[in-house]
Amino acid sequence: MADRQHPVVADLGRRIAAGELEPGAQVVPEEVAERHGVSRSVVREALRVLEAKGLVQPKQRIGTRVLPPERWDALDADVIGWRVQGPDRLAVVSDLEELRAAVEPRAARLCCEHADATDLAALAELATTMRRLGSRGDLAGFTAADVEFHSRLLHASGNAAFVRLEGTFAALLRAREDLGTLPHEISDEVLALHEEIAEAIGAQDPDRAERAARELIDGARSEVLELLGAPATTIGRVLRGLRSRRR
Repeated sequence: MADRQHPVVADLGRRIAAGELEPGAQVVPEEVAERHGVSRSVVREALRVLEAKGLVQPKQRIGTRVLPPERWDALDADVIGWRVQGPDRLAVVSDLEELRAAVEPRAARLCCEHADATDLAALAELATTMRRLGSRGDLAGFTAADVEFHSRLLHASGNAAFVRLEGTFAALLRAREDLGTLPHEISDEVLALHEEIAEAIGAQDPDRAERAARELIDGARSEVLELLGAPATTIGRVLRGLRSRRR
């Protein structure tokens, strides 16, 4: 199954993430095959994909059963996409935003040491593209450029572990558009902070690059958590940290 988002994989993934198929529930290949009008060999391959992501586990004489969320691959892009459509979207987004806040400012700092001329040109061009698309309200185009900007940031950091998070953070950024948590108009502050990051890296100013990245991520984090209904205490903690760094 070349496409990881084959309809059978996607449907089972969404149903598991939504709680429709609860932990311990048996996944019966014959029923899935009938539901989708596919062969049992296609269903078996789909279950192998879900097993690799930690969502199900086959056992002899028992069959394939759904595993609890703590067994799921929390950093897998598909799992993230399914979970943000489910009932625990707030916890998922909050956890991933916290991870991103810990990684990306450091990545921006490291870029000042490791980014090459190609990276610098790409970051500057992407920041310009984001301003153009964001200013005219092209949210889909802005999101695509945003994903590319932050992916380039991870790659240019020179940290192989950070690069492994590329798909995770891309899924998080795309989820903001899917969940409707992007504003209809991208603020000038957000656009300017992307430009600031690119300029600071080009100037090899690690403090400035890290500060701009942290301000960007904390601002986006507080905004999306508020829109998803996070407790006021959680949002207040993020905002207090953001204000302290602006002083």
